[in-house]
Amino acid sequence: MKEISRRKFIGSVSALTMLTAMPGFTQTKPTNKALKLAESYRGELLTLLTELVHVQSLSGESAANAQAVVKSYLSKLPYRIEESKDRPSSYANHPEFMPPDPAGDGPFVNLVGWPQKSKGKQFAMFAHIDTESVYDNWQTDPFEAKLVGNKLYGLGTADDKAGVAAMLVAARAMEKMGAPLPVVMSLHGKGGGCRGSLPVFDRISKVNPSLGAVLYVHPAETGRGLEDIKNSVQGIADLQLIVTGWRGPQMEIGSIDSADWGAGGNAVDVCWKLISHLRESVFKEVMVNIGIMNGATVLVLLLIKRH
Repeated sequence: MKEISRRKFIGSVSALTMLTAMPGFTQTKPTNKALKLAESYRGELLTLLTELVHVQSLSGESAANAQAVVKSYLSKLPYRIEESKDRPSSYANHPEFMPPDPAGDGPFVNLVGWPQKSKGKQFAMFAHIDTESVYDNWQTDPFEAKLVGNKLYGLGTADDKAGVAAMLVAARAMEKMGAPLPVVMSLHGKGGGCRGSLPVFDRISKVNPSLGAVLYVHPAETGRGLEDIKNSVQGIADLQLIVTGWRGPQMEIGSIDSADWGAGGNAVDVCWKLISHLRESVFKEVMVNIGIMNGATVLVLLLIKRH
């Protein structure tokens, strides 16, 4: 049988092709209907994510207890659940093998959910269940999900138990809509991938190499993190205006306050004029929000979002 690499397996189609291959997705921009549907599952998503965060599954651990939470949720949906206990040493001779970091041979628990009924070309979603270690300077309990404002704190809330929860809740939403279900995979992904993504992808490539698309449910890994989520996903752009005011010539030697006010420049007024100009021109079709004004030298942070 022809070998297929993990990179080729998950990157065989472009992002646009991947989206259009998914039933119900014909454009990259989410519709109001889709956003409203997602919002209706917010409570369920937070409940599941809270449960996952509460169960420790650090990189290098088996994650058996955390995967039990995934399995329990998935068992209520029309899926055939395939559980494996994988050891990195079994893939030591694989061309894509990387020694696990931290070292250890497990076994490591991985889950794949196969839709009980499927028609035509399938697509898949995967996320990793293992998290970073608990480092210093946590100001909240890392194993308790805590919502502060619009930010959720807890180990794995971003990397990547939120991805696992989002994947599972998305499957539930699709099942309720009567849409074709994706293959879902909750894997070990850290430390080189030999604990989970390598063995699972290797097996799937031999059993079902014709998946139409594979979506990695994970925050952006560009080094910009939440900035990419805000800018690319929510359509928000940050614009910073820095304007320094100026004084007119002194009318009295040694007294800067003697300058004529009218001969100087007011940084606040200049900023407002620039904002007004932008609103009437390049940002005419977008919503502009002034986030921060910092006086003296005036710093104006604009959050610009498309309607």
